[in-house]
Amino acid sequence: MKDRRLGIVIFEVNRIIKSVIYAFKFKVSSNSKVVVYSASSFWPDSLSALLMKLRNRGRVLWVASYYLFPPRPWVKENPYKGHVVIRGLVFYLMPWPIYWLVRKYADIVWVTNELDRWKFIGGKRLTSDKVIAVRGGVDTKAPLA
Repeated sequence: MKDRRLGIVIFEVNRIIKSVIYAFKFKVSSNSKVVVYSASSFWPDSLSALLMKLRNRGRVLWVASYYLFPPRPWVKENPYKGHVVIRGLVFYLMPWPIYWLVRKYADIVWVTNELDRWKFIGGKRLTSDKVIAVRGGVDTKAPLA
């Protein structure tokens, strides 16, 4: 069992490293613009999209999907009880740095419900027209128009 967990950790770290390497190699020509879509709040997806945006300032539009706010590990209804409480805490803490980076740098955010939508709206950057609740499907023409 421990070997399996170690294998998963190695796989995920490898995925992050590969995505960061790809992001550093990604270049957009000065006369073009591209849309970079990060499919989740997981580090390999979002971190590479952020790096592509930062390395190609003004030429990359970052559309970030954020579809999961994990449950707080200290609430009564928490599914992580007993011996998996540490796992629940890690699961809860992992997406928060990505949340703050998405709020600061993403151009458009797609979430799965209206409550999560309001967690991103605020300030000059992410206005209500740039945070879209997508329910069951994606209309890619509407948010990019």
